[in-house]
Amino acid sequence: MSMLFLLIAFAVLLYLLLVRKWNTFPASLVASFVLIILDGIPIWNGVQQIYAAAFGSSTGSYLILMTFGSLFGTMMASSGCALRIARVLTKLLGKKNAVVTVYFLTSLMIFGGISVLVVIFTVGPVGLAMWQESNLPRRLLCATTIAGGGGFALTSIPGTPNILNLLPTQVLPTDAMAAPMIGFISCIVQITLCLIFLKFMQKRYTKKGMGFEEVATAMVLEEADFGEAGLPSAFIAFLPVIIVISSVLFLSGVIDGGSTAAAALGMTVANIITYVINRKRFSKPLAVTITEGLQGGLNATVYMCALVGFGIVIRNSSAFTIISDFVSSLSAGGSITSVLFSAFVGVSIFVATTANGASGLDLFWKTLGDQFVNSGVNPQLLHRITVIASGGFDSVPHNSAYPVFNAVCGTEIKHMYPLVAVVTLVIPVIACLVCILFAGMGLV
Repeated sequence: MSMLFLLIAFAVLLYLLLVRKWNTFPASLVASFVLIILDGIPIWNGVQQIYAAAFGSSTGSYLILMTFGSLFGTMMASSGCALRIARVLTKLLGKKNAVVTVYFLTSLMIFGGISVLVVIFTVGPVGLAMWQESNLPRRLLCATTIAGGGGFALTSIPGTPNILNLLPTQVLPTDAMAAPMIGFISCIVQITLCLIFLKFMQKRYTKKGMGFEEVATAMVLEEADFGEAGLPSAFIAFLPVIIVISSVLFLSGVIDGGSTAAAALGMTVANIITYVINRKRFSKPLAVTITEGLQGGLNATVYMCALVGFGIVIRNSSAFTIISDFVSSLSAGGSITSVLFSAFVGVSIFVATTANGASGLDLFWKTLGDQFVNSGVNPQLLHRITVIASGGFDSVPHNSAYPVFNAVCGTEIKHMYPLVAVVTLVIPVIACLVCILFAGMGLV
């Protein structure tokens, strides 16, 4: 019955999000309440000590990064910097290549070790301006940035310094360069299939006459607001982005707070410089611009942390115990292919349940680490396959990153998720299975 209760809670959440178009906060609260009641968790303990506590803890962790990031995006748009960068990239690469440009731009920043939450606020305003220039639907931008931010650059490129690629090193005698050939195969599969799909959808939308939708958002400005002569120079436009990226790359290991503090500091400096240099280009008073930017980040934080709260309620339910027991029963014996497939299944179940790649992968290694370490399979293969697997089924509809992407791109989960499910769930899973086959042939 516990699994049935979990499925009912999922169904309630998806119904409220996709059909009724509820905000993620009330939808996740209602779904959590349903699971708490059905699972027999004491109501006050479930709502206050589990859901609300997780919500509050996550808010404290992400509030500064999210609000400063949103303000940075607003500053980039309001100053004309985002539009200038979009014009430069569009002129250099062509309107038809907007999808490819944003995909690789996002991936490059992710590979550099920059958090996906920083990347979306950095690339988002530029992408929106490029989409407006190319007259493409917003949902395609959301799918493109998520594909670049949560795909091959996060899980497959050997050496990438993100948490997913470093987690297995806490258990395995490996480093970030583990199984380079398997990693490159995953990169080739994901890049090829993602770009084929995204370009196909671009042509389909163009054929249908679907273009850039005008919605209420502070991230996009009409061309008439500036005009070509009123835009900043390319150097001034790129300067804030360079400051943020440089801060994350060079200050993360130097200042207290790590990459989050470095990103917040970089964005603060970039915001000040952007306003000082472009203050005559701002159409609204500074106080209004700051308020709008911070408010957008606050809203996105609430939406994201609401889903984190739902995920923690799941982790405290009876169903999660059943799921953990099932994953623990997976065989870590037999051929290389069977062991790696068992690892893929285990990681996939954990990341789908938690809706978070890092949390799911961490749970897998804490739960089954010794079992798979002693399987006799090359640790490098275990490292790379589990990391690639963590980037697949974490892309369930209640993934907490989606509200942030929707807030920046001006999209709704009902419209963007079908595209996102293909590029960040179906394709990474295909890539992982292909890699398991090659690993079984002796490739490392």
